[in-house]
Amino acid sequence: MCDYISYLKQVYPQGAHFDALLPQATYRYCYDLSSYGLECLGEIGEGALSTVYMVRDKNNDIYACKLTSLKHVNGGPCAPSFVATQTLQEINHMLKLQKSNVYGIMPIYGHHPSVNEIKRYAKVYKFLPKALIPESSIIIELLPLAVPFRAFIEDLYRSRRRLNVKQACAVFLDILSPLEHMHKAKVIHRDIKIDNLMLIRLPNGTIRVAISDFNISREFIGTSVSQYTPMGTPGYNPRIEEKTLKPSHMTKADAEKLDLYAAAQCIYIMLNNGIMAPNNGKVSAPKNSPSHEFTELLRSILNPDISKIPACSTVRKKLEGMLKQNYPQKRAMPRCHGNHMYHKPIPKRYF
Repeated sequence: MCDYISYLKQVYPQGAHFDALLPQATYRYCYDLSSYGLECLGEIGEGALSTVYMVRDKNNDIYACKLTSLKHVNGGPCAPSFVATQTLQEINHMLKLQKSNVYGIMPIYGHHPSVNEIKRYAKVYKFLPKALIPESSIIIELLPLAVPFRAFIEDLYRSRRRLNVKQACAVFLDILSPLEHMHKAKVIHRDIKIDNLMLIRLPNGTIRVAISDFNISREFIGTSVSQYTPMGTPGYNPRIEEKTLKPSHMTKADAEKLDLYAAAQCIYIMLNNGIMAPNNGKVSAPKNSPSHEFTELLRSILNPDISKIPACSTVRKKLEGMLKQNYPQKRAMPRCHGNHMYHKPIPKRYF
């Protein structure tokens, strides 16, 4: 595999810059987590089923704590048993991928209650009215505090930096590589999007992408599924039409391509000032495209016809090929001598 870490260091925030982009706790809506040895510092995010808090343990280490209440669900009238089942599925997928040494996945440091207790929630609460569910029926997942990918790209816009070809390839590979390993482990994420990508600091200090939120992920047992519901977020999946999600036959290879489509959409958004590509296949070059070749690769992936989308391995090889190319540097204009009318100043560039 081609080494692209050096290019990531040029792109991702480092040191104090990384710390400045970390989410800030609201210091309100604090949940009492003292029984788990955690001090809640405030809310830092909210999803369809869970709320994320910043917490501090007894060693003064700071974490993100994803809390799912079976009594008070953010997503509205979801059945508690359904919420418990989905949360258990997420925990199981994360633990499986972590055990399989799949890097690029949001690491889970711990969860409460146990897997068996969550299974009991899913079974018992199927028949219990929500009014009778105790307030203490919560599921917590302890995760590293991370910089949302959205915060990173917004910072990129503010700084007016433009990525060159090798930097863009490196970021794409940083998302694509863990996806490939997930797929080898037979797990399809099904909801890759900007909001489910995070930047985490590894123990060695390196900043890398981590894929989060496995609530609707699916594990393939065979090579195809007869009743496969298109899942995810509109815009990131060309097969999704809001309110008309009909199950259909899906091969594992095609499901992998839908994850790839969503990853390419994230890269397109990053290079196009936050605007995603249309799902009709008529994809214009992103405003900050680093090269025609890179744009054409994105176009080949952002195709609503799944059969025409290349495989992850094909895309990886093309990205690695671009990383190995020697791109000519633009020649600097000569110093002004004589008539200044013919020597315009070089505009400032951001790299």
